[in-house]
This record gives sequence, C-alpha cells and structure tokens, in this order.
Amino acid sequence: MSRFPLSTMGRLLILITCCLGAVLPCTTQAAEGDVTLLPDRYAAWWSLGETVSFKPILVEVPASMTVFTATVFDSSGKEVRRDKLARQPFLDEGWSWKPEQPGFYEVEFAGAATETESPTVLPSHFTVKLKDGKIGEFEHNRYQFVIAARQPKPDFARAQFGFSCGLSPKVLKLVKLIGFDFAFIQAIPWGAQFTNEKMAVEPKKGEFHWEHFDPIVEALRKDGFSMAAQFLSTPLWASPCPEKFDQINIGTREALMYAPKDMDDFSNFVREAVKRYKDRIKIWEIWNEPNIPGQSIFWYDTAENYTRLLKAGYKAVKEVQPEAEVWLGGLGPRTSYFEFYNQIQKLGASDSFDILSLHGTWNSPEYFYAIDDVYKAPHRPAIMSEWHAILHNISETGPHPSERELSKRMMLDQLYQFKRGVVRSIFFTLTNGNAEVETTDFFKKAHQFSQTYGIFRSKPRIEPRLAAVIYQFFLAQVGNRVTGYIDEYDLGSGAAGVLIDTAIGKQLVIWLEKPTTVKALFPKGLGSSAQLNDWEGRTISTAGETPLSPDHFYYLSGAQDALWPSLTKAEVLTSPRNNRANMAANLIAGVVNLGTVFDSAAGSDIRPKLVWNDANWNVQTFAPGAVKAPDFNSTFVIGSTEQGIDLVVDVTDAKHVQNETSPAFGKGDSIQFSFDCDGSGRTVGSTDFIAALTPGGPVLWKSAAAQVGGDLPAKWTPADAPVANGEFAIRRENGHTIYRIRLPWSELYPLIYKPERQLRFALVVNNNNGTGRESCREWAGGIEGQRNPAFYGVLRAPSR
Repeated sequence: MSRFPLSTMGRLLILITCCLGAVLPCTTQAAEGDVTLLPDRYAAWWSLGETVSFKPILVEVPASMTVFTATVFDSSGKEVRRDKLARQPFLDEGWSWKPEQPGFYEVEFAGAATETESPTVLPSHFTVKLKDGKIGEFEHNRYQFVIAARQPKPDFARAQFGFSCGLSPKVLKLVKLIGFDFAFIQAIPWGAQFTNEKMAVEPKKGEFHWEHFDPIVEALRKDGFSMAAQFLSTPLWASPCPEKFDQINIGTREALMYAPKDMDDFSNFVREAVKRYKDRIKIWEIWNEPNIPGQSIFWYDTAENYTRLLKAGYKAVKEVQPEAEVWLGGLGPRTSYFEFYNQIQKLGASDSFDILSLHGTWNSPEYFYAIDDVYKAPHRPAIMSEWHAILHNISETGPHPSERELSKRMMLDQLYQFKRGVVRSIFFTLTNGNAEVETTDFFKKAHQFSQTYGIFRSKPRIEPRLAAVIYQFFLAQVGNRVTGYIDEYDLGSGAAGVLIDTAIGKQLVIWLEKPTTVKALFPKGLGSSAQLNDWEGRTISTAGETPLSPDHFYYLSGAQDALWPSLTKAEVLTSPRNNRANMAANLIAGVVNLGTVFDSAAGSDIRPKLVWNDANWNVQTFAPGAVKAPDFNSTFVIGSTEQGIDLVVDVTDAKHVQNETSPAFGKGDSIQFSFDCDGSGRTVGSTDFIAALTPGGPVLWKSAAAQVGGDLPAKWTPADAPVANGEFAIRRENGHTIYRIRLPWSELYPLIYKPERQLRFALVVNNNNGTGRESCREWAGGIEGQRNPAFYGVLRAPSR
C-alpha cells in the first residue's frame, strides 16, 4: 500500500480510541491529511462476543476515494481479515467486525479511487516536543485494539497486583480494564511534584494544600482499591541547599532532594498526612529510590541523612497509625543500591521499615537479605513497588524491542518474582508519557532522556499495547491471586515451564524457543480435564498434534496432579542480571592509584609518587606496508576517589591530525577508553568514551552507555552525546598530546567507588599522520575491532 500524499487531501483527523466524553487529555494535534474515526468502546477495548466498531466523526474525504479497505492483523502481524466498503456506507457507518477469537489486533484503513487500484493508507500522525522547542512528527497508522477473553475479578482484600498512580483519577478507567486491585500513589509531594513546586502540599511552613491529592484518594476509595502513598521531596523553605533549586536533572530539582534542615519539619508533615488519610491509606513509603549521592535524581544526600529521615518518618506514622505498614524507599538491583542498603543497615535502619521495597526488573530480595545477615537484621517481606515490566529507555543499544519481546520479558520477570518470594507486584505504569516506540531515535539524537513504559499508548491516542491484553489475561487466569511458586521444568523440545499455585488452582506457564506440538511436550497426553490457553486468552486444543508457537506463552490448567512428577525438574527461570561473559584468559593487568591524579584538569600539575601504566601496550597498524611509527608512544595514569575517576594519557606524537566529527573522532588522533561498569564482561554493561583535540577545541564524547534500565541516575549523560559532567582538557606540548579527564562516578553508572575493587578498563590511542588512521596503541583488548568487554584489562590498587 502507498501513503496518501498530504497535499491532495483535505483536513482529516486521527482515529481516536476513546469514547466521546471520556477522552484522556493529549497534546497531539491532527496533521494535515490525517483521518479521524471513533471506536465505540473506551480505549479500543472490547470483550469477546461484542462487535468492534470504528465510525468516522469528520468526513472531509477526497471525492476521488470511492472504495475503502479495513485490514486486520493479529499480534504476529499476520493478516486475518480484509473488508472492502463503498464510500457512503463507510462514511455513514464506518467499519465493524465481530471477532471469534480474543486477543490483540490492529486495523489499518486505506482508500482508493477504484477496486482495482492499489489502496492508499489513511495516515495518522502525532508530534512530540523537545525541551529546546523542536517538534518531531511521526506516523502510527495502525489502530490497536483488544478483544478480552474474560474480565479479571480484582481481589481488593489480597491486593497482590497493583499499578503506579499519579495524581489524576482519569487513569482509573484503564485500570478497571486490566483488573488491578491495588494502587500506589507516587507521590504526596511535600515540596514539589517532580519540578512543579506549585503542587507542593506544604509550600510554606505550616500551610497545607491537599486539593491536588484529595481527588485521587477519594476516587480510589470509591472504586474499592487498597492503596499506598509515598512521601517525597523537601520544600524549598526546608531544604539545606536552596541555592540548587534551578539545577534540574532529568525531572527533579536538586534542592528538593535532600533531607530537611530540621527533621521535625518532615515529622510534622508526615503526621498531618497520616491524620488526614488514615481511614483510607494504610501503607506509607518513605521517599523514592534513595541511593549513594549522584546515583539517583531523587536523592543527593547521604546514607546517614536518609536513615535519619526514615527513622523520623517511621516514628511519625506509627504515632498516628500504629497498625500502618511502612515501606523502605524503593531500591533497584544495582551495586550502588546494594552499597546504600549496606550503609543504612550499618546505621541501624532495620527497625524503621516493615517492608523491603524493590524497583526495576529482575530484582530479588536475596541481594538485600545477604546484607541483612551481616548485621543480624530480620528479613522483611519484599514487594516490587515499581516494576519496570516493559520499560525501555534510550540508553539501551540497538532498536526498540518488539512488543512481543517486551511482553515475554514481562511474563518471565513476573514468574521470577514469585520464585523469589515477592509478595506484591506494582506495575509502572498505565500510559506512556511524551515518548512512544517511534520516537526513540528522535530523543536519542537530541540527547534528551526518554522512556516508554506504559501498557497503553498515549499518542496519537489512548490504545492498548500487546502487554495490556497479556497481563489482563494473566490476572484473569490466576484469579488475581498467586499463592505460591511450586517448581520449574525443562519440557524438552526447547520448551520450559513454571508451576504456580493460584486462586483457581495450579497453572503451568509454558514458553518455547521453537515451534513444537502438545504431544512433543506431553507424550502421555493431558487428560480430559486439562485446558490450554495462550497468553492472549485463546483456547488451544490439547490434542497431540496441536502446534504450539514460540510467539506465545501458554497456560495449562486442570491437569491431574500425577502429571507434575513426570516432568523433568530444572532451573529454567534465571535472571539475565546473573549472566556473565566468559572472561578472556591472561587479562592485561595495571594499576589504579587511590586518590586524585591532579588538582584541576585545566592545570598542568600531576601528583607525585603515582604509578603510571607504561607496560602491556600493543601496537596495530592499518595502512598497507605500514610499520610502527618510532615517534608514536603512550602511557597513562589513573586515580580513583570517592568522587570519581581521574585519567591522564600522555601521547608522544610529533604530528597531530584531527579533522573528524562525531561519531568518527576515532579516525583522527584521539583516545578511546571504556569501563566495564557492571563487571559482567558484556557490551550492555560497558561505558565508552572518545576524547579528541579538534580544530574547534577539545571534545569528550560518550559513545556508549551501560544500560540503566528504569534507573534515573543524576548527573549522567546518555550515549552518543558530549559528556555533560566532570572536567577535561587536552593540550599539545613539545610533541606530546596530553589528555586530562575527571569523571564523576555518575557518568560511569552503575559503577561506584570501592577502594578494594578492581576496575575493568581498556584504552586505545589512535594515530593519524594525515593519510588516514595509520595505527593505534591499545592497552588491553576489547575496543579495537569487535567491541568486547570480556577482553578488558584489570586495574588494581598498588600494594601497600
């Protein structure tokens, strides 16, 4: 199908996926040439047995279009239906279809002058706006909709499956479609809602404004939800650092992310909030993602001050509401969070929270319980209070994962939570914000942070993503309650399964690596009582030759208990965070000095008695017949402090040539260096830099960033951008190029300072004498040629 030339169409609108009178606000405007039809169900969500219907609401369609086509695709992209409609019936009645199977579908509308002419897709565009005012326009021409097999019945008493909730009640219609039974309100903004201080509950000491918070609490109460609320952000008047108010990192004001000067002010605020809502809110979380300074945009203060804040908040809550449950601020599955937890436990935090609150994906309480054991602290029950089930951000390399890949990750991670004893899962979040799948590259090229995370799109309209129907059917299939993880199995033929106990009996959740059949997995048969469903809710025959596809997960229920002992037990559900590359043998070893290397990058001083890395260099030549240049040499010295890394590289090179631009700085005289930031030896865990002295001045470029997932590190630069934090200088001096670089740990996220820890590092010095990249000197492998952190060298502190 072709795309309709905008210049030949009148003004048409977008296919809206919300009922009139119930449309969520959206800044998207119709582009010239777009088309508007309206589904007769909110958010394009129907139940099996209902008729799907889209009707035009504005009909300025070119007179030349006389025939319209509606083509329906299933979740695998396979065409399942095509309808042709004459002009007037389409304009008057739109298109309708009564599906026989539940699941996720897309419909694409097109028009043509005649039945024999190739139809032209009716376009649907949306725009997003960057911080600098630049606007990007994108197409999303297929209209996503769901046919739900059956509706879950929320278990408000158990409240095991929840959603992250802002301050708008408008999302509750979407919540009801999925079947969540618990709401986590993020947050009660003591000082500001992210950067918006106008939302502060206590903008002046003793002056409380609850008008922004009351509506969502009351709406949740009316709908029967159990709920929790989070305390977050210190008002400017209470902050110890008011001068940092205008310092904004991604989405918070730095001045508001410190503990207050007077902890009594926080205690008073907590007491007022609990007094007001204690009849409706029984659970309170103390802050969001506290971490080592620089590692989270929500906390710039120390572990000592968070411990004080936690203790004060816990005491204030219990004074007013003794039966309340208090959560520790949510912690991610990163080294920095483990170290932060270690510090607060050492300070005696264990008696000031009832629940261990986890964030991210593939997180496990075991990381934190090991630290509890060191301090003889009790293991608190664990919840996933901010589950980044399908979150994707621009720090992640490669194309945006497919909807199926994200859904598979979501389901495996949910099962992993059951395995690790997580007692509540809270989905983050219902709808995407300013970013959609199509906008990833746009934000990346602009070096602006963005994420997609919702199970509903918000642009160009509210409509479900594949994960929405998959999670909705999961809740229906387990009766909104999983009472236990039982075991896991290798089913053969590239298939695996996890057995869980649910409110409606045992369920074997099955996934595949390749196509197979029911008989291949269960050669003895399943019996007459067994039922098989795919993850979109379709009933699958249990007959032996029924094909099973790796495109779906499957639920086996109603099987006889005699089946389970016949299956092969095996550990099939493992966290990808535990994956480690096979490190190369005989790694290059060098020295990292403890302490600074220089006072200032702009200066010329070098601290005395440092150990330089003169040895273990390898030279590669690239020009045909080239030999090692006698005047090309290099050495480096590196230092590690609590603040970050100092690096000085001294390159002997008589002729300096650097006329390249990003991302090709490496073709000219330059250095490239990289750290294995998560210690895994995998490319997703490394952060890479290029430094070059160009005609326009020195440049320090971050060419790759270790994946941060849903974490929001402060003072951090995404990949393919000039480094925004730290300091650097490059100068030519007597036939030498001297690179002086100071990086804060935040730019190496998730790497943190530990004096006893070895660093995994590699360095390449590039040489161009005017005829192209002639040669390079490399310290350790893994940069030149194929990028592979498994070959990085090891830097250790000098022996004392």
